[in-house]
Amino acid sequence: MTGAVLLVLVASTYAFASRLPRSVARRLGRAGARIARLVLRADARRASINLERLPAESRPSVSQVFEHLGLCAADACTMPRSAEELARLVTVEGEGRWQQRLQARRGTVWVSGHLGHWELPAAWATAQGVRVVALVAPIHYRGLDRWVRRLRLRHGIVALRPDIGG
Repeated sequence: MTGAVLLVLVASTYAFASRLPRSVARRLGRAGARIARLVLRADARRASINLERLPAESRPSVSQVFEHLGLCAADACTMPRSAEELARLVTVEGEGRWQQRLQARRGTVWVSGHLGHWELPAAWATAQGVRVVALVAPIHYRGLDRWVRRLRLRHGIVALRPDIGG
């Protein structure tokens, strides 16, 4: 599948799924992930190679990785923008430490692997008035990469790609 076709498919699905209830969008995300795994064979191979780097006892399957990506995509489609709605979806562990860092006004660096839908807590943080700048790896399809970066920016997340300086 070409990057242009994939971008049209993703953007169209986003436009449709963003109007659905979150639970329905998540079911659609799971189904889409199963199809994507079959259609995007090169990406499935790349995922398989990358998964080999993980310890066998904690290694998910390629199908599980794609399903997780489908759920994250569904969440991105239905992600609210208001602080109150985002707060219903995000649980903050260490709330006191979070408040301490905000009051210090010196900045904080969060370090995380790509574990879960990192854009959700990042959008929550921007809704709290925190400037979020994330270093991200590029998506292998250039047009889709630009589209996702614009989507993140809509939620106040500045995504910088070290390979191109942002």
